[in-house]
Amino acid sequence: MNDKSEMNFTGKEYPRIYSISTVGITRHNNTDLLVHPMRTDFTGQSGTGKSLVAADIPQLILTAGKFYKSASLSNDPRPYNGLPLKKLNTAYAFMNLEVERGKFIVIGVMIKRSPKQLHPFIIQGQMGIDAEKNPKFKPLDKIIRYKDFYEDNELLTLENLKKKFDGQQVFLKSFFSKRSAYHKLLKENKILHLDLSEDENLQRQYAHSLQTLSRGKEIAREGNAFKKFLFAEDNVIAKKFKEQSKAIEDDHRRYREEWETQNTLSKKRTILNELLKLKNAKVEAYEEKLIKEAAHFHQQHQKRKKQLKKAIEQCFETELEIIIVSERKNEIELESTESELKKQTEKFSTQKNKYKKAKSDNEDIQKQLNTLEELLPELEKAHDELKEKKTKIEAVEKLINRYETTEKIKNAFELQQEALLQKEKLDALSDFLIKEHLREEFEASRYSKSFKPAIEFYAQRKSQITTELEYAQKLKDIINSQDNDSLAGWAIKKADKLSQLQEAVLFHFATDPTMFDEEKNYIPSPKDFIDALKKEVRETANTFVINLSGLHYHVDKREDYIFGNPQKLKTEIEKIGTRYQEEINRLNQESKTIKNLDKLFSNEFSYSEEHLNAYLKKAEIQIFIEDDNLKITRQQLEEQIEFYKQEQTLPEEQKVKVLYKSALEKYSEKLNLQTTSKEKQDTYKSSQNLALSSAREIRTKFSEYIHKRKQLKIEKVANEANMIAWKSHLDIPVNNRKEAIPNPFMNQKDKIQKLRVKYKSKYDTNELSKKYSDLREQRGSKVSEVGTSRSAIPHLRQQAEDKAKNYKQHFNKAFNPDSILETVSEEILSKIRVNESKTKSVYESKYSEILTMFSEELKENPALKNHDYDLNTLILELIPHEIITNKDDPEKSLESDIENKLAKLSQQIKELSIEEATKIYRTVKELKRIVEQQTTYLDTIKAVISQFKLASHSKVMLDWKYSTEYKLDWIDALSRDINEANFTNTLFGEQTSKNAQELLEENFKKYCNIRTEAKANDILNPFNYYTASAKIVDPNNERSPGSSGQNYGMLALLCIAKLSIVEGKSRQAFGRIEKGIRILPIDEVAGLGENFDMLYDIAQRLDYQIFTMTITANDLTFQDGNQIYYEFIKNADENLFEYNEGIQACFSKDNLIEDIETHFSDSTFHLKSNNSK
Repeated sequence: MNDKSEMNFTGKEYPRIYSISTVGITRHNNTDLLVHPMRTDFTGQSGTGKSLVAADIPQLILTAGKFYKSASLSNDPRPYNGLPLKKLNTAYAFMNLEVERGKFIVIGVMIKRSPKQLHPFIIQGQMGIDAEKNPKFKPLDKIIRYKDFYEDNELLTLENLKKKFDGQQVFLKSFFSKRSAYHKLLKENKILHLDLSEDENLQRQYAHSLQTLSRGKEIAREGNAFKKFLFAEDNVIAKKFKEQSKAIEDDHRRYREEWETQNTLSKKRTILNELLKLKNAKVEAYEEKLIKEAAHFHQQHQKRKKQLKKAIEQCFETELEIIIVSERKNEIELESTESELKKQTEKFSTQKNKYKKAKSDNEDIQKQLNTLEELLPELEKAHDELKEKKTKIEAVEKLINRYETTEKIKNAFELQQEALLQKEKLDALSDFLIKEHLREEFEASRYSKSFKPAIEFYAQRKSQITTELEYAQKLKDIINSQDNDSLAGWAIKKADKLSQLQEAVLFHFATDPTMFDEEKNYIPSPKDFIDALKKEVRETANTFVINLSGLHYHVDKREDYIFGNPQKLKTEIEKIGTRYQEEINRLNQESKTIKNLDKLFSNEFSYSEEHLNAYLKKAEIQIFIEDDNLKITRQQLEEQIEFYKQEQTLPEEQKVKVLYKSALEKYSEKLNLQTTSKEKQDTYKSSQNLALSSAREIRTKFSEYIHKRKQLKIEKVANEANMIAWKSHLDIPVNNRKEAIPNPFMNQKDKIQKLRVKYKSKYDTNELSKKYSDLREQRGSKVSEVGTSRSAIPHLRQQAEDKAKNYKQHFNKAFNPDSILETVSEEILSKIRVNESKTKSVYESKYSEILTMFSEELKENPALKNHDYDLNTLILELIPHEIITNKDDPEKSLESDIENKLAKLSQQIKELSIEEATKIYRTVKELKRIVEQQTTYLDTIKAVISQFKLASHSKVMLDWKYSTEYKLDWIDALSRDINEANFTNTLFGEQTSKNAQELLEENFKKYCNIRTEAKANDILNPFNYYTASAKIVDPNNERSPGSSGQNYGMLALLCIAKLSIVEGKSRQAFGRIEKGIRILPIDEVAGLGENFDMLYDIAQRLDYQIFTMTITANDLTFQDGNQIYYEFIKNADENLFEYNEGIQACFSKDNLIEDIETHFSDSTFHLKSNNSK
């Protein structure tokens, strides 16, 4: 490399990359690398990660991974989630950015291997940064090192790292899935001079420029590939036109189809008009049916209302007559009673004088009696209160006499309560047994005698039954099959006569086999076994005791002896088989019974020892007699006992019995005095007995008449009340409730007067009573008739209303009952219904015929699957919807809609042609704008790059010119043609079938004469309207092939120019450099030679930091203060291929070191020439 001592070194302005750090990244693991303000060189063999540090990590951090591609050329993609060491799922890469002297901002990324994720982050000193609300960074006073990402030798997660930094007033914010906010903050704080937050094209171009520079890959210098490199157009105009042309073609096709549709509309109109007439006839018949049905039920309703009115009037007339008859009878009886009272008064006057004398004689004694009458109630009250207490105490004493103590009384009470509870348990058990039909089975079971033993017995019995069933079945099968392999089979087959002993033993060992068996007992010689039974046999009442070689074995005797007569053996064996079957049946029944008894322990009923105890005490419970004295509540019992106990604590003179005795004596004394006084009074009256007796008789009769008069007056008042009520309403029972029916008569006085005159001449009360009874019977009949009518009327009214409502729903007009003058009988209604059904059938038949006629067109139409013969539905499916104006009732506008549609169609197509032609023009107008914009940018680039020279005084020249074949003039001509009728008339209509692309190509040919046929995509490609190329020229502006270094220099110039295009910079803007991080990654710097001077010049003039990459440090000429370089040493151990063996760093000519930690300080790069920055 040439000596740079003559270069005017200034270095990059702030902000600039201060250091690059990796944490857990392949090849570099944990590393902090200082970055020179101007130039940093990275050397090392292939695979040591030069491009990873110099290009990939800066690209990944600055772009936040968008459009990321590794700078290392490879056949396989190198996604960023492959950067963490294989033992790690997470790694970090970050850069300390020096924004002013000694002030730092950190930006970086957390890389997650699986799932593939990238988390951009920013570290600075301001809490709560936000792209919208709080965008300004606060720089740190110190840099962040890879060591800060560890704690206790453990790599921290982002969340834990944030917590750690928070405690140091250092704030980390992650931007996972928030790339836009990340880039907004970088632009706002002048970390990036580009706004990458929204413009995807800018993001792509920025990433592509970094990738192109770092790869050093040669690019096309001319043609559309060169233009695409500069402008990265994606055929936007062609795509836009393709979308529009598709819409144009769709419209054209749709209207052609509509023209064809019109040819069938006339036929459909004729058929549908005929169907409409049939529908109108059907509707008229249906309307007549609904009207007559409504009229019929309305007439029935009115008729019943009249019947009700008449019945109510008759009911009121009958009720009035009942009241009048009752009044007349009451009047006669009242007059008779008043007459009798008058006679008794006269008789009483006769006895009056006699009575006066008797009264005088008895006045004194009467005074005494009056005094006693005042005193006796008080004495009686005191007596009664003490008597009540005495009764309670005596009740306890009565119980004491029976139970001895109050405690025993309480025990007796509790025992009685317990007995009642047991009765409840017994009743519950009895009810369950009856419900489940288990009474007999339960009473015969052990459950009726014990609880736990019974449960254990039946649990054991279930398995026993199974065993016994198996034995019985086996023996039955042996007997039936006469199996010679068993003892029983052998005996049956042999049919010899056997003794009762032999037969008993035979049946005991019947199922034992006669053949060798490894598990069961067997009898190899049945005959020897049977013959040996004669020795030493004893008998008991039920068994034979046989000697089995010293074992005396009991064998049950058999009741039925069958082997005594061999001739009858077969018959007897058949009987035994039957008995075994009966035994099997019995065992099955027993098993079924046990299963039924298991219901006692079901969810529905839980049998317990309490139920058993109640059942066992059933007799006692049933004969248990309640003590009536204990048929009180526990509270009442305790109250009586409390009274009793209190009585026992009182002194004798204060006890209730003593007090009661005293009260009784006083009360009795005064009562006796009263009796004595009355006796004296009787003595004084003896002389007046006759007068007094007569007076009493008169008084008795007088009282009777008084009582009778009182009753008659009550009856009179009741009659008056009934009359008042009658004038208002009657309560009549309707539907099991009373209903107040108002009086229907206006001439109430006349009706009342007439009836009163009618009955004024009646004097026989017996005759009136009979009439009263007859009228009440009539009233009952009339009331029943009213109730029946009142019940029927709502139903009839509802039917009439439903029919009227149905009519209104179908015909949208109210039913007028007055419009039907004739009576609609059931017969008339039946004929109308037949006619309606007939017209409906004719209409539906025609409807089905039309469906068949257009079956192909209407095939599998979902709307007609449940058409219900609706004409509008058919019209909507046969006639295009856009034709129909009255979609709610399309049949009304059917004919006019078709005619109007034909008239409008031509005008619609013409208007649409103009509109779509205008769309085409707008598209190509945009094409013209893009072409002009790109050529303007080319002029800017041409002027800028001409200022920079390559080695040997060469330079890069950019040329462009407009195409001679693709001319922009044709776009303006197209605008003029759109207004001409001949253009728009051929765009649509029956005359042409050309699509939009063909029309575009046709109009292009009018103005552009090209040698090859131009297709729409070619016409709409802005690159075809000009040529552009870049070349290296010598000082005489002659084309030069250029060295590899010169070619790379051209590449760098074009990449920088490309970024300028994306930024939209003008020629003048190059003199105003915005603040921001800029890097110039240069691959294989050793091959650039003098061309590096130009790149160096570019870097200083445009404010870039240079990162170079080369294989060996021998290619570098080191300048103190102007650069540093690193050499990455590859690991010789292939098992540790992920880790470099080490790093050598050179900070000055004489200081090649491996320990870069000692040089990792801020002062290293605070150069004098940069103090002002």
